[in-house]
Amino acid sequence: MHVTYRTARPSTQKMEGPGGVGNDHGPFYDPNEFDCVVEVASRWKEILEEFRSLDSGAEVHPWPEMNLYQLNDTSQNRVVRGAGWDVFGLHAFGKKKEANCRMCPVTAGIIKRCKVPLTTATFSILRPGVHVLPHSGYVGYSNSILRAHICLTAPQEISSCVPDPDVWKKSVPSDQWFSKSIFPYDPLQPRTGCMFRVDDLQTSWRPGHCLVFDDLRMHEAWNFTSEPRVNLMIDFPRPAKYRVPGYDDDEVLDGLEKGAKYLDKLTSKHGWEPI
Repeated sequence: MHVTYRTARPSTQKMEGPGGVGNDHGPFYDPNEFDCVVEVASRWKEILEEFRSLDSGAEVHPWPEMNLYQLNDTSQNRVVRGAGWDVFGLHAFGKKKEANCRMCPVTAGIIKRCKVPLTTATFSILRPGVHVLPHSGYVGYSNSILRAHICLTAPQEISSCVPDPDVWKKSVPSDQWFSKSIFPYDPLQPRTGCMFRVDDLQTSWRPGHCLVFDDLRMHEAWNFTSEPRVNLMIDFPRPAKYRVPGYDDDEVLDGLEKGAKYLDKLTSKHGWEPI
């Protein structure tokens, strides 16, 4: 795949997160509960093939909140802020990115046929050595959605954990038992492999598999391997049983609009199209 990469100086701006947890459910959700996730994930090989075939006109650029991540360049013993996490967006905060969708007609068609509207759909690439720092989602917007990572490629040299079933069940909440790849995060242990943490639980990505999580929760990701990790990241409406108490539809729409304007402002500042 031949794509165009652009860089820019780090941004010091960040939209303030909600500062709290939306409901009593654990940070991860069983992907099989959500038809839209199952629909898209079942086509992951076609989506990956299309991503790999992107031509030189495809503008892959850094995630615009460049204060959120950094690249650990071990070859020169330095840390580069705002490098290592790149995206190629198809939909962002309810807005369709027409030019990119034309470059990915198969993926765009899969998204269009979903039974529920996907407010965001973007290819997300974690380069080797990147650390996406702990952060939480946007006020209003993240209250209305759950986020899915559909893994297209993942490093083989990931950290693995094969827990003792009895010990594992005592350490992981019962609503997280749907995946034995979810296990407690130990802040005293060094970050290794290619992993994803939400609150006090962490897991890894595997091609063809999905992670569904609550973007309101504090989360981070790292790829300390020699290979990139590529996901299709999608946002979909929270089902009623997982809605955040105290937020009505007007507040959700307001959050969607504010989130879109915020990221549009950052991307236009760097001369990019919205994500």
